[in-house]
Amino acid sequence: MTQLFNLESYIKLCQYAYRFDKNPDELIHSMGNLPRKYKQELITEYGMIPYRVESVILNHRSQQLEIKTNENNFLGEKLTQTGIQRLFIIRDTIDLLTLSTSQFLNYQETYLYQSAYYYWNYYQQFKHLNPDKPLIFIDLDCLECDRLIPIQRDQQRIPILNTKEPLFIQTPFNTVETYNQICRDIAIKILTNFFPDGNLEETAIAHLQKYLQKIAIIEQIPYGLKTESIPIIVEIMDSDQIYYKQVQLKLADLENIVNNRVDFSSLEKIVDPNFHWILISQYNRFPIIKQRLPQFLCVSSDHQTFPRVWEMKQNSNFPLFGIYLDTIEFEIGNKDKNNNPITQWIKLSDQAISYEGTQQTLIGIIPETNQKVFRIPKNTNPARLPIKVNGKDYLKNQVPQSYEIFIENFPGTEDIEIEIKFILKPDAPPKLEVSDISETYKITSKLVDRKEKEVKSFSYIPSKEIDSTREKKSSEQIKKITKSHLIAQLKPVLEELFSELEIFASNPSRPINYNTITQKIQQVYMAIPKRKSFQYINVFSSEAEIKDLRQMFNNPILKRIPALIIQSYPKQKKFIGISIKFIEKLYGFSETCSLYENFKDFIDINILSNKEFNSKYSESLARTAISESQQQQYFSLFDSSYRSSSNQYLWGYARILLWYYNFQAKAEKFNYKNHFLLITNYLLSKPANQFPYQYKQNAFLALCYLLTFQEIDQDFFTADSQEKQQAIQVIKHFENEKLMLNQVSRRKSLNQLFSELIEGKASQSDIDGMIQAS
Repeated sequence: MTQLFNLESYIKLCQYAYRFDKNPDELIHSMGNLPRKYKQELITEYGMIPYRVESVILNHRSQQLEIKTNENNFLGEKLTQTGIQRLFIIRDTIDLLTLSTSQFLNYQETYLYQSAYYYWNYYQQFKHLNPDKPLIFIDLDCLECDRLIPIQRDQQRIPILNTKEPLFIQTPFNTVETYNQICRDIAIKILTNFFPDGNLEETAIAHLQKYLQKIAIIEQIPYGLKTESIPIIVEIMDSDQIYYKQVQLKLADLENIVNNRVDFSSLEKIVDPNFHWILISQYNRFPIIKQRLPQFLCVSSDHQTFPRVWEMKQNSNFPLFGIYLDTIEFEIGNKDKNNNPITQWIKLSDQAISYEGTQQTLIGIIPETNQKVFRIPKNTNPARLPIKVNGKDYLKNQVPQSYEIFIENFPGTEDIEIEIKFILKPDAPPKLEVSDISETYKITSKLVDRKEKEVKSFSYIPSKEIDSTREKKSSEQIKKITKSHLIAQLKPVLEELFSELEIFASNPSRPINYNTITQKIQQVYMAIPKRKSFQYINVFSSEAEIKDLRQMFNNPILKRIPALIIQSYPKQKKFIGISIKFIEKLYGFSETCSLYENFKDFIDINILSNKEFNSKYSESLARTAISESQQQQYFSLFDSSYRSSSNQYLWGYARILLWYYNFQAKAEKFNYKNHFLLITNYLLSKPANQFPYQYKQNAFLALCYLLTFQEIDQDFFTADSQEKQQAIQVIKHFENEKLMLNQVSRRKSLNQLFSELIEGKASQSDIDGMIQAS
């Protein structure tokens, strides 16, 4: 019997844990790590222990004793018998290197990525969707994650996990807290309605909440139920005594609780029209979910097809998924043509796709020289090679790792030539392997903590690292544009927009049809495949495609769009909203239709005070502030805007510093020292927990980037300076906060990173992470 375990489902974790009197919250793994404790202390220990599950919903009451014939249950879900004993569903973001070195999987155990599982489990419900548009699965029943992995489909409709282009979640959905609160609210509702004479004690609430999670109360409700209530047996604790009672739960009460607790606004914010959004949740059985989230396809768990797909796979053995391989690099000492020592990087994989069930061997090479064989000097045993994954230091327990290569029974009298391979085998974890070319010696290898002398520390983010990251990302995006057919797709819809705007420009007295203009702008917006397609592009690049794009967007008629926004403000909400989004999506190509051209007019209409448009306007200004004059205009709003938590001003402030600002300039017109003091002073002005979470994220990120001015200003942030003293006070003030921004770090909070910077203890991996904010 093959048992399936969805290790990312918090609903299942609660069911299994409470079944064996375990605390589920103690078994939750941190993001980026494998759920070892969950697997070891729950599944391994109790996986073979049978138990009985009695129905908690009674539609029939017998008047006499009956013999129950229920089969024994085991943890997990049954699948067709195969040579695999356990199939684990794991997080999409677990990289293959972590799998290869973790020893997480035992004999007769294998894994499947979460989105691949969802793809096959709900395939019949979304197969009608346009296959050219990627899918995004969001599961409100799972443990919290920091990013979403788009799913592409190949010609055989096999799902491909595009780990190269994740979507970062700016504001967490807090799925665990939401589920706990929903079950707690239901417990209080039951105790209040059906036990009015009892004391509403915390112990009674907590006990009933655990019981409701043990039986997965929401999953007990059938989809499409027509009745107003369901009969359910509940377990009540009163004065250390356990009682059971049947109660009638009103579905309207349950739906109202779900409606009040699900974070709809965070879900709405993340939607991007360039993807199909598929919502997986036990809450989907309530109509309110579809009503509140029309942008999502809400699938039903009543029509799950993975068991049938698994059975089909045993007969035809097709791959369940493909995945873009991580780029793994090892630092090695080498010599140039003049015999001078140099540092080079051995690279494993780049844009290759690996299909599950297909054996694949990747050979490490130095791309610049195509060298595949590497020499370990005779006096070097073991050899330690610092390792990076996707351009960042590879970490274990927040410590950068090196790859230690040990040659057994090595006399040390000769150099050894080695080859590094990454081997992907069917139904097995990936394997990193080092071999002796001469086949003389046995070589073992393992990950070890990098030595202190190998680890640099920083007190600010070096501007050269910011600049090189910008150049690298620009180059990558330009390559994508070059390979795409974007210009051909854009030309016709842009011409239609130009024509429509010309009509009104040539005849100002003619009534403006905002619906038509909105539609034309929407067409251009949709023709640009992703919101961030142009984000990092250096628009002054000499590449032909970039020149063509600049010329296309350089039509003076586009100046009409900002003018029309001001003219129609605030009545034409749909037109204003899509116009601002369109301009920000152009990034550096927005020069002709820039909101900065009408900067004073926008301030005069007080758009920054409009709750519907202020954050959109600020974000658009930030994304398009590529010139120094535009940046100065944005910074001119600092004094009036930095304390606001509603207009995203500090979000844009931090991103301008990261994406565009030239830290090597003299900064004569930028009072960065005063800004640093104002932000820190405001953070000290009231209790840490009274600031909105996102405001705190943006404030600490801005402070981290401002520290880079130490590079050009020796008087900034000195040991006895006011800015350093206030920074130390801020760290202490927020010591009980954990401000995570997962695209920066999944392990360290922003306030911890800020603290380590001001102490001069930030690592290279910390710097790499802080440069990745988007």
